[in-house]
Amino acid sequence: MITRWKFGTAYFNGEPAKPGATIPPAADIRSISVEDTVRDNEIRWVLVNRLFIADRCVLTGVSWDNLAASNVAVGYNGISIDGLLYRIRLLKLGETDRAPNEWEEALKEAGDSDAVWHWRNQFFWGQETSAAGTGRVARGFTLPRNWNHWTPSSRAAYIGWRPALEPDTVHPEPELIGEKLLMRTNTGEAVAGRLADITDYDFLLEDAVRIQAVGSRKTPAVKRWPGKRAAVEKDALVMAQQYVF
Repeated sequence: MITRWKFGTAYFNGEPAKPGATIPPAADIRSISVEDTVRDNEIRWVLVNRLFIADRCVLTGVSWDNLAASNVAVGYNGISIDGLLYRIRLLKLGETDRAPNEWEEALKEAGDSDAVWHWRNQFFWGQETSAAGTGRVARGFTLPRNWNHWTPSSRAAYIGWRPALEPDTVHPEPELIGEKLLMRTNTGEAVAGRLADITDYDFLLEDAVRIQAVGSRKTPAVKRWPGKRAAVEKDALVMAQQYVF
């Protein structure tokens, strides 16, 4: 089962941008990033195989070279979003249209509907150079699996940036009691708090704050108690992250 999440904001030249914003052709692109959440400008993500993938191009009119210059294209550039650590990069889309790749894996897990991924009329950049060495790979526009390639300096309103985030995760153990954690469940819930205890069935949190409510039809896995306490079902936990700030 996939879950959807909403956090983080795309920034262009140090200013927050609404998801899907198009950068004008004449604009001087100095920096592109994902940073702390700005209300009403949140990025929506689909969690597939422990990878957060933006559900659309968060910026269009940007070249592959622009993304590489901002350290969000390849490699494992570490960033902080709302006090949590991630590694940001582009998806691996395949050097050819038949090569195994992360985008195909995501479509198999989450389906290929435009309502989920917003691929229609939008190419998005991937990491690879095409096998023919003629440009950087992009996917989308007419069909979700459509494969194409463009020169890395290309800028157009129909080519954009779909970021992917690899979260730094921890396994809640007794050694982490007293530490502040964010816990995400397979019901689409997220709750932050200090780990107070671990029982046979639950992780118990103090000073608990709900970050995201139920996002599916499943029975909630987070039980809230008086005094800002909460219990998270062990069997429902998808991932836990430790706050670093």
